[in-house]
Amino acid sequence: MKKLLLIPMLLSTVITSAQQLSRKSHKPPVDFEAMENWPHIGDVAISNDGQYAYYYIENRPVGKKTFVIASTKSSWKREIIGAADAAFSEDSRKVIFKTSDDSLSIITLGSKKIDYRPSVKSFKLIANGRSGYLLYQQGNVRDGLVLQDIQKGKSRSYENVESYQVSQARNVLLLLSKKDQDEKQTLRWVQLPEGEIKEIWKGTGADNFVFDNSGIQMAFVVEKDGDGKKDQTFWYYHNGDNKASLLIDNHAEGIESGFSLNGIDRFSSDGTNLFFKVQEPDFSKPKQDAISVDVWSYQDAKLQSQQLKALTQDSWGDGGPQSYTCLIRLADRKIIRLQRESEALTLFDGRMDETGFLTRSVGNRDYWGIQGKPDYAIISTASGERKTIRMDCADWSSLGMSPDGKYILLRQANQDIFSYELATSITRPLTKALPIPLIDENYDWVNPVRGINVAGWTEANKCLLYDSYDIWQLDPAGKDQAVCLTNGYGRKHELTFRLPGSTSYRDQMIPDKGTLILSVFNKRNKDNGFYSIDMTGRGNPEELTMGPYAYYHPTVDAGFPMQPIKAKNADVWLVERESASESPNLFVTSDFKNLKQVSSIYPEKHYNWFTTKLINYQTLDGKPSQGILYLPDNLDTTKKNPLIIYYYEKMSQHLNDYKRPEFSPGWMEIPYFVSQGYVVFTPDINFKIGQHAESTTNSILGAAKYLKQLPWIDSTKLGIQGHSMGGFETNTIITQSNIFAAACSASGSSDLISHVNEITAYGSATALQNFVERGQYRMGSTLWQRPDLYIRNSPIFNLHKVTTPVLIMHNKEDGAVPFEQGVELFTALRRLGKRAWMLQYDGKTHSVSGDASKDYTIRMKQFFDHYLKDEPAPRWMLYGIPAKDKGIDDGLELVRKKDAEGHWLTPPKGGLLTPEERVKVDSLMHRKPVTVTIN
Repeated sequence: MKKLLLIPMLLSTVITSAQQLSRKSHKPPVDFEAMENWPHIGDVAISNDGQYAYYYIENRPVGKKTFVIASTKSSWKREIIGAADAAFSEDSRKVIFKTSDDSLSIITLGSKKIDYRPSVKSFKLIANGRSGYLLYQQGNVRDGLVLQDIQKGKSRSYENVESYQVSQARNVLLLLSKKDQDEKQTLRWVQLPEGEIKEIWKGTGADNFVFDNSGIQMAFVVEKDGDGKKDQTFWYYHNGDNKASLLIDNHAEGIESGFSLNGIDRFSSDGTNLFFKVQEPDFSKPKQDAISVDVWSYQDAKLQSQQLKALTQDSWGDGGPQSYTCLIRLADRKIIRLQRESEALTLFDGRMDETGFLTRSVGNRDYWGIQGKPDYAIISTASGERKTIRMDCADWSSLGMSPDGKYILLRQANQDIFSYELATSITRPLTKALPIPLIDENYDWVNPVRGINVAGWTEANKCLLYDSYDIWQLDPAGKDQAVCLTNGYGRKHELTFRLPGSTSYRDQMIPDKGTLILSVFNKRNKDNGFYSIDMTGRGNPEELTMGPYAYYHPTVDAGFPMQPIKAKNADVWLVERESASESPNLFVTSDFKNLKQVSSIYPEKHYNWFTTKLINYQTLDGKPSQGILYLPDNLDTTKKNPLIIYYYEKMSQHLNDYKRPEFSPGWMEIPYFVSQGYVVFTPDINFKIGQHAESTTNSILGAAKYLKQLPWIDSTKLGIQGHSMGGFETNTIITQSNIFAAACSASGSSDLISHVNEITAYGSATALQNFVERGQYRMGSTLWQRPDLYIRNSPIFNLHKVTTPVLIMHNKEDGAVPFEQGVELFTALRRLGKRAWMLQYDGKTHSVSGDASKDYTIRMKQFFDHYLKDEPAPRWMLYGIPAKDKGIDDGLELVRKKDAEGHWLTPPKGGLLTPEERVKVDSLMHRKPVTVTIN
């Protein structure tokens, strides 16, 4: 009896909520002008003492931005239009920024005092204790560079400076001069704070300046023309030397024949070594008059298409001759090549870069291919000695090194984590005995995972790990027992505890004692906030702030609000808070219980916006599921309203996320469509392996069944929209149900049989095979093991059942889902006489942007408006656009002509227009005036 009462009770709650929203809103809908000029907060910062914060308001005024500096303790505030590149001084007494007229402005915080420096090209703040220096370059005084002591006001000037760089230790200023009459440049070494100047090099082509951590040494590249390309030489300077000297060139001992220097990376943490890259020789040119043939062999580690792609460097810098990491020992100038072909090298950051982790695989890392099975090794950067790690599993990954340099953390096939002791080569399991499920219960992909990740390290070299809910402290030596710092409270209450981010703790090790602030997400009701824990693991976490907001999501698949930022010298934090109906704004807190608002930017209050409701419903197969209902502020519950269901995996965690209105890149941008009068629902999809189509249908149709019962939803005006995997699911749903009046599918596959063996734009077939068999498609088997599953889950085999009009968007340069998948879908629907359109945007890939995104948004709305709101159809839907008119005639005007029955002219259900219909439409096209309606 309780189950029977569940749905009526839920419906009553939703109906009551909607009726409360039913008041008439006279605010305008979000339109294109609003989306292009939507104000929002940009870069933010907090002063070191926590008493001031600054932020930018983008698009206020329209097309510009306003810089705001505000006290966190008083009402003091300053606003400057057109400011940029702001920074607080180290002593928290001043804020420095550039203005739109290229002046440098210096505001004394808390006062009305402001100083100006005219014609400033660039500036930089150099910390020095609690004060520091201001470094700025003027463009009207012989390219002068000024170094000013911020506290004392004293300054020094340097002329003829083209560019400058400050060492990480802030004790050296490096100046590169402009070219003289001989086309030469000079490098000057300025020692800070004394200001002693020394000329250390003169020549041409200097670049890529790299300091060591102490600011005692520096290396740089000098490029020279040679054999049709730029040859690099590396130069070196140590403080106290008379001049910089040549370190190595392409002919140095240790550089293999044909290889060339290809840039400096960095000094080692102790300053004894220099890491750099060498590039392999250019590929050989084909013989003249040679037959151009690709020979594909089953023994190739990589497909010919991938090999050919690798020969040509693309716009992203991929492909072409490869570069490999090397090291030069500065003491004896010995060169050691650390990385070779088919190897991935991880050099651990910080103090421990004398050890590297190598993964070697000849071909693709196929889960099934022998050639893709990787080997693993530890390499000493000091000697180049390699030590192979023998593993009982092929799929391992490195998760970092302990701060004391004794242990490397390794994860086995996304399951358990082990420590590898460098001194003894002993591998110890760290997580096998944890009292948590062996498989993450929230994970529904083919490869089971345990949901364990590294969170950080404590000062006592203890490792902090996340499970799906809680935080654990483990000893990499295996001596001390694991401690659950959150006391199992997370799993018990479905709360996900996470550290609030590296920006909060300044990438430092975590204290072993005291309290630790954690970000928390409630998986039941989607509340977000902060808790604190005792680092000893005693007692339950203490709630500080929780509510229906998004402060900072600790989950992987969310995370739009910024990570909290802690003041460097004070226990003051700057946090960002938002909700579905409130823009992100800044708050300051010292205890995470009391939050003081710093900014107040709420553009949505001027438009017809929306509220969200978390809906619990049952799928068609009786499983519990959740989704978000987006309700427009002007929802009229006395009328029937159109609804669009939009989906992608699980989306209920976004209940309290703010969605800034934007043009649609492929997926439907919810704020625009809701503001234009649509109710939108985003259901979670719960998958079963090998049953993608059935899982999608159960979730989407279960949601539709629930929503159709709402009295203010028009059950005859339901639409669906999805992009990428959501596009594939749209293609699936229209073959399983006829309840939807319109469907929009973007960049989705339609035929798994062809898709599983296709080649991506990057030449890879393996990526798609893995994606279909074990990835997001979740088939769990090969085509040859279970052809029945591939047929059952491929929409192409059921398109004859489609009655829903379909708008497709798929582009020729799609690197994720090949364009052929969209073509298969469209040509099949066309052959079957179904109502279908396909948009293909030149030069766009898996999604669209810019003007193409705007055009796509217009056409998607026109499509849904026609079928879900009974609006007139645009000409492109009724008559198409001939190829000869591409880029000339967009066909966007609405055809406001009714037929004999009083209905707007609509594309016929039978597919292609009859000759009589074509004449009728053609005659309408030449009638004037026609009206264009584009919101």
